[in-house]
Amino acid sequence: MQSTEIVLSNFLREIGLAKNTEEMFAALEKAALSLGFDHISYTYVPLVIGNNLNQLSPIFLISQSYEKKFITHYAAENFGQDDFTIKRIQNGDLESMIWWDESKKQTLTHKESRVIEVARYDYGIQHGITIPTHSSKKGIAGVSVTSTEKDRTFTILCKEKLEHMCIIAQIFSDRILVSPNMHMRFIQPFLKTLTNTEIIVLKKLSQGLVPKVIAHQLNSSPNYINHVITRLREKFGSLTRDQLLYYAGLINFDEIYPGG
Repeated sequence: MQSTEIVLSNFLREIGLAKNTEEMFAALEKAALSLGFDHISYTYVPLVIGNNLNQLSPIFLISQSYEKKFITHYAAENFGQDDFTIKRIQNGDLESMIWWDESKKQTLTHKESRVIEVARYDYGIQHGITIPTHSSKKGIAGVSVTSTEKDRTFTILCKEKLEHMCIIAQIFSDRILVSPNMHMRFIQPFLKTLTNTEIIVLKKLSQGLVPKVIAHQLNSSPNYINHVITRLREKFGSLTRDQLLYYAGLINFDEIYPGG
């Protein structure tokens, strides 16, 4: 196994040369595996999706060896709304979270514990640690490393290498968050729930236009535009109109849908 100094040096070089999300994650995956971890995943949860985790699932970037069926199960049962790591990062907790240690403390709800139990007993993910890397008004992010080993190997590994893994995870997250296409990639699940008209209206709201002006530009009636806005408020999680305008401003529509 390579020394942590060599792993960190190689990672810094590769993350600096990476040109897209895939290459950045490949550098992260290589570093994690070189340190001795079995699997790794990364997720960024835009604030708009964070308010709809009972309907939408976060998008995960996962290593090739990761148990993909667990991610499918996670999405199918909307585990995101019961994922204690997401809840804590949303509340600003940026301390590393060892899944089974948290479960043993009996501080998790039954639904929160079930997410961990499904990972372990149904998919063989024996150990996991989530490393929070970002929490802001725009969204949250974290890197998770997992293992299928049943013995204490993972515990020993974490004592020796977790500090370096946290540094690597933070550098990766900071690098990927400035990528122009990153936010668009992770917000797609939400945008796919919107109609073309809702997207157009939301974009124009984000530009500061009022419903009357939007109606004129779309050759429609103000009542219809207000009806579309009501639907959007419901899809965003029963927001007030002011809250909807705030969220619309967080979505960079000019990059996602240029023109118009």
